[in-house]
Amino acid sequence: MRLLLVKTSSIGDVLDSFPALSDAARLVPGIKIDWLIEEDFALLPRRHPKVDRVLTVRFRHWRKRPLRGLFGGSLRLFLEELRAEPYDLIVDAQSLWKSAVMGRMANGRLHGYDFGSERERLCPLIYRDRHPVPVEKHAVERIRALFAEAIGYPEPKTPPEFGFPKAVPAQEPYLILLHGAGWYSKRWPIPHWQSLARIAAAEGLETRLPGHSAEDRARAAAIAAESPAIPVHTATLNAAWDLIAAAHGVVTSDTGLGHLAGALGVPTVALYGPNSLGRSKTLGANQAHLESGMDCAPCLRRSCPLRDDPRAPGKCMEAFDPETVWNLLKQAMKGYDSTGAA
Repeated sequence: MRLLLVKTSSIGDVLDSFPALSDAARLVPGIKIDWLIEEDFALLPRRHPKVDRVLTVRFRHWRKRPLRGLFGGSLRLFLEELRAEPYDLIVDAQSLWKSAVMGRMANGRLHGYDFGSERERLCPLIYRDRHPVPVEKHAVERIRALFAEAIGYPEPKTPPEFGFPKAVPAQEPYLILLHGAGWYSKRWPIPHWQSLARIAAAEGLETRLPGHSAEDRARAAAIAAESPAIPVHTATLNAAWDLIAAAHGVVTSDTGLGHLAGALGVPTVALYGPNSLGRSKTLGANQAHLESGMDCAPCLRRSCPLRDDPRAPGKCMEAFDPETVWNLLKQAMKGYDSTGAA
């Protein structure tokens, strides 16, 4: 059997698909799995031993320069590659119009969620086969269930396996503080990051602040200005992966790189304020989570409605105490040694 998985972005959503892939590889002898993904995130499936071929799409680039994509030849070449391989089935795990359309253009029968299970309610019109999956499930379990329905095996009840090689921490211990988040409401206040870095330093642990975008690097510099934390320019996803994989611990807001730490089994404390951890918490070994107890949480708002400044961190995030976070991290790191064991 040859299967095409359509999951184009972003980091956290892509990582949520790997346990389903591991299930299929274990339960379907001889299965070959290709993956259609946005070019910026292609490193992730390329690092997985069960992915046979990675097809990349430049949808974000074409959206900014539609005429260049249409007349420059790149769209034509993409469609030729997409249709070159016949598939026994195609699974759209992204659940968006763009992914459904791309999946339908591939050479095979397209599967997806049914009308009651979709993010974009009319997407099932594009699918050949539709499958019911409860929306309240964690994203990882939803995709595992979709694979089971589409391929035809019982939904696995085993713990999710991401399938990546085990992370091995560096000899010189350090922590990663993943301070960025796409929503302003998900960001932990800068003074809290500074306090955590000082606590870690007093315990003999260095802290590092990855930053890819200019905004992330500016926030890292602000945290480091009043703390012993060290900014690190992670110019590529590959650099961020290697930095996280060698860490002894991670503290993260709800962000894609936090899910990478979980998938690699690096001890992690993840902070959940305006969002619910029930459907999006980090999974993997050595994980701990803090969820807001405020009455308004989870509000699922990009900006905190209790703040005058829409760019300010959420009040629910402000309530997480650095000392509490540190104690949870110490517990998660207990037993995590130079072999990556816990």
